[in-house]
Amino acid sequence: MKNLRAEKGMTQRELADECGVSVRTIQNYESGKMLPRRTGIYATFARIFEVSSDYLLAVESDYLYTKEERTADELLIEIGNLFASDDLTEDEKEIFVRKINELYWQARDNNRKYTPHRFRSNRP
Repeated sequence: MKNLRAEKGMTQRELADECGVSVRTIQNYESGKMLPRRTGIYATFARIFEVSSDYLLAVESDYLYTKEERTADELLIEIGNLFASDDLTEDEKEIFVRKINELYWQARDNNRKYTPHRFRSNRP
């Protein structure tokens, strides 16, 4: 986002005023300390920077975090934001939850296969 802002020749103050957020919020977005919680802010950034919201989301996911830096909490926040938005229908949300559940059980079964018996718990 910092590069997009610089390309537009905007200061952090100007961007903050245009978006209705504080300069500190813009600084946190640019440093990767925080991601926007309001889904509407992506549309505002997209309008200002003349790019798509999808582009902004791809840039954030590709460049702000490496796979190692992504924690379960960050993923849960992103999933929560996705569910709170109108981007998915109720059916799509249900399918998403089912798939996550399937992935969990598959991973658990695979881990169990490779865990020596003496380290396995007696739980199913």
